[in-house]
Amino acid sequence: MQYNGSMARVEIALEAVGQRWEFRIPMRMRALLVLVLTLIACSDSDPLEEIRKGHAQGNYGASVDSLRELVDSDPRRSETNFLLGLALLRSGESGSAIWPLRVAVEDPEYAVEAGVALTEAALQSRFKDEAIQAANAVLALDPENIPTLEMRIQAYQEQGRNEETLLEIARVLELDPSNKKILVPRVIAYLAMGDEEDAAAALETAREALKKDPEETDSNPGVEASRGRLCVVTGMFTFERGDPEGADQQYEKCVKDFPEEPLVVRESAAYNDRRGRPERSTEIIEAALAAKPISIFRTMLAERMGALGKIEEKERLLREEAEETGSGNAWFLLGDHYVRREMLSEATEAFQRAVEASPDALPMIRFAYADTLIQIGEYDRAREVASELQGTALGDLIKGRALAAEGELEEALAAFEAGIKLWPNNAGARFLAGQTAEQLGRFEEAASQYREAIRADRSQTEAALYLARLQEAQGEYAQALERVGHYVRSHPDDPEGYIATIRLAQRVGQNEIVKQGLGRLARLPGQQGVALSISANLVGQRRGPEKSVELITNSPVDLSEPGNRMALEVLVGNLLKLGQMEAAGKYVQAAIEAHPDFADFHALYGRLMRAGADSISQGREAFQRAIRLDEDQVTALAGLAALEAEAGNHARAIELYDRASRADSERAGAAVAALRLLRQHAPPEEQEARGREFLLRHLHSASLAGELAQVVAIRGDEPADALNLAKRAALFERGGHGISIKAFEAVAEMAVGPEAAEARSTLKELKAEKS
Repeated sequence: MQYNGSMARVEIALEAVGQRWEFRIPMRMRALLVLVLTLIACSDSDPLEEIRKGHAQGNYGASVDSLRELVDSDPRRSETNFLLGLALLRSGESGSAIWPLRVAVEDPEYAVEAGVALTEAALQSRFKDEAIQAANAVLALDPENIPTLEMRIQAYQEQGRNEETLLEIARVLELDPSNKKILVPRVIAYLAMGDEEDAAAALETAREALKKDPEETDSNPGVEASRGRLCVVTGMFTFERGDPEGADQQYEKCVKDFPEEPLVVRESAAYNDRRGRPERSTEIIEAALAAKPISIFRTMLAERMGALGKIEEKERLLREEAEETGSGNAWFLLGDHYVRREMLSEATEAFQRAVEASPDALPMIRFAYADTLIQIGEYDRAREVASELQGTALGDLIKGRALAAEGELEEALAAFEAGIKLWPNNAGARFLAGQTAEQLGRFEEAASQYREAIRADRSQTEAALYLARLQEAQGEYAQALERVGHYVRSHPDDPEGYIATIRLAQRVGQNEIVKQGLGRLARLPGQQGVALSISANLVGQRRGPEKSVELITNSPVDLSEPGNRMALEVLVGNLLKLGQMEAAGKYVQAAIEAHPDFADFHALYGRLMRAGADSISQGREAFQRAIRLDEDQVTALAGLAALEAEAGNHARAIELYDRASRADSERAGAAVAALRLLRQHAPPEEQEARGREFLLRHLHSASLAGELAQVVAIRGDEPADALNLAKRAALFERGGHGISIKAFEAVAEMAVGPEAAEARSTLKELKAEKS
């Protein structure tokens, strides 16, 4: 099982801190320890006294190490946990602050004060559900706690709960009619609901209330931040009303007036991206970092560099942040970056540094560290890292991850289910259970777990994406489109969401959604060529290859740039359909001359040469060159495998197809080709073993399920399994029943008993539908 994407992949962790570790003290030590602690508490030299004084003067960072030592000596003392949580929160370590604050809120004396801090820490850590739960607990004790109500408004709004946001704002205004902080969120809520009239009225109210007095000198930081938000919301409103030039001017004014306000910087950069000005977006973030070199701007710029494809620069910024701050969260972000790049050794080192940086490391960090160790095969070390999570839901999840990696899927699913019993609303646990159920072929169970994950946490968008993929594979295109929409709204900068939206919308005839999706995809940094390739494919399907070629060749996209390789591939494919091999060759050669070390261009040249009867040897050389440059280049691996198969080198062909299958889990063609060769040239036991291996990689492949059903049926040992595989082929087969008919025929011919009877009955139905 793979560790998919960022921690949004599993978003398990932070809420698991409700499970606690207990320190066992020998009986003979307890009396002495109680005496020592009593003396310390009663002594005039109470170490907390100096810490309290420092906090009163705003000096939080210097107390962190001392407070950690005090918490280690007495893990249950409420005040030290509260002070440690507060010190971490005020020092920028909001994630690490959550654990001690959770201990502190259990004491009625600190329930409100620590609860407010816990709400803030969770909100800063982007755990909105955690923030809402903490706020609810505070407000149950202190219903008129304005700061907590303000934070719950923010959490509701970030979750898209606009009606609840408006009700909460009304409540705050009843308690505090002069409150200025919640006026801008009211505008945003109305805009999100499409209520332009109320949004305009709320905007005017906010403008009047937040108007700066000419004699004002020392503005309240919260009010000043609200003015920055009002500025960008005004720009947003202006744009939505059809005045892009006015919006341009407004956003530039915001950057000028609030150059160091994070929300202004982020939203202004996003706006310029939408307007097709990525260079300006980068300038805004770089200027903010230069003026105020703080973590949020450095991290923002790092993510920006990643979106632009400048991966090395992103890594440099993240490492700079980690090394300068020594923050566990910074090391965690670097580790997550490495996970995304599949640089697991580097990720392991970064996660280790994250754990070492925080003696009370969040379970999330320990989970990520252990999970990455599992991916590199160090199962015992992973279990050791996760040992402090034993007896908790997260402990069961790590156990499940390790079992899944070792191929023990039934046991893994049982471990995940045990974790779910301890923590039923854990969206991440539900997600992992869904993934494992899919690998076991239990697709209804998988879909149910994904739905429960989404229900438990609306921000669990990874579960929405997996459910959408499963629904699409089953032909439920409208439902899948709805789920992908949920993902896109939460990940507006992820091109994969738009690509899936366009594909699904095209399947159900939603042409307006296709058009909008293409426009938004094209405006993302580095995605213009991808959008062009999709448009050209659609044009080719509707109006023929000539129009597709015309669209690409008339576009301003530079086809020799690596980022535009997909558009070049579509162009070459259509030129081949038109018999214009020489013209296609010129485009590919120009790309290779511009970027001779880019493997994809050599692979494309190999594909082109293989299409010509007299140039197969050149195709082989091009494929080999591409693989030398990138050992996982899928087109080259599959192309070379086909040449080896044609030459009778079946073992070598199967090896190459296997590598292509491993490199691209989205497409099963190479695995199907490998299994068909195995069926011709390998013993039945190997056919079945390799077929099951391929099917685990390509869960929704009707062809693989159908081929494997025939293998199992012919062997005759497991008729029920053969029948289930045939049903699986039918579940995922689109555009006819050719694959599943062959599978059911094999079961009907070779199996005995009820399986054969059911296969024959199903065959009659399929053949009737086909005719």
